[in-house]
Amino acid sequence: MQDLKPIQMYECQHCKKLFKTPDKHNCRRDPDKTNCYSCEHWGGQFSFDKSHWGDDEYDYTCGAEEACKKHETSLVEEAFGIMRENGWHLNCPEYEPKA
Repeated sequence: MQDLKPIQMYECQHCKKLFKTPDKHNCRRDPDKTNCYSCEHWGGQFSFDKSHWGDDEYDYTCGAEEACKKHETSLVEEAFGIMRENGWHLNCPEYEPKA
């Protein structure tokens, strides 16, 4: 135990993950990004059935019980792709922050 030294860690206030540096985490649960992860209408967490099509293509689908209460499941699947491409920003017109 003599070889150990204390370190400083930073906790994200949204996802509760710990990090060594305070400014490199891009949290998908940040309400400023107005996406599914912090929306009142979201039916649950993203739970994907990941099916491999070939090469680097995957089919991401979620169950109906986890879809958005304001959109069809197909739009939820599309929203996930949009969020990943845009740094977790979505700007959904139906967005309402979780209470």
